[in-house]
Amino acid sequence: MSARVPEKILDFSNLRELSEGDQEFYVDMLQTFRDGCKRGLVDIEKNMRQKNFDKMADSAHKLCSSFMHMQANEVYKDLKLIEKMGRENDTEKLEITWKSLKSNLMISLEEVLKELENTQTPH
Repeated sequence: MSARVPEKILDFSNLRELSEGDQEFYVDMLQTFRDGCKRGLVDIEKNMRQKNFDKMADSAHKLCSSFMHMQANEVYKDLKLIEKMGRENDTEKLEITWKSLKSNLMISLEEVLKELENTQTPH
């Protein structure tokens, strides 16, 4: 029995198509995604810990479209759930949802870093 290789979270095909072969644009978009993901991760956790649930919901909402475009459905679902929990002050399952989201965001960041490493930029 072989070890199961985990599926990738992100799908870069839409971004590649959008970039129409422009490597500089592609790299710039990957870097923008990476930076937004890092910022969102910090903001969600900070606001969750400080019980600023409206701001937590806003931070989750800001990340939704980026992950939707990357076809990261599980991350998108967790973001929407955290957004909903924040808006409704329903924090009963917040910690478990946050752990799932944080894990997937970290994996997503690793995937973006690998994609950046594998993408040659013109000089």
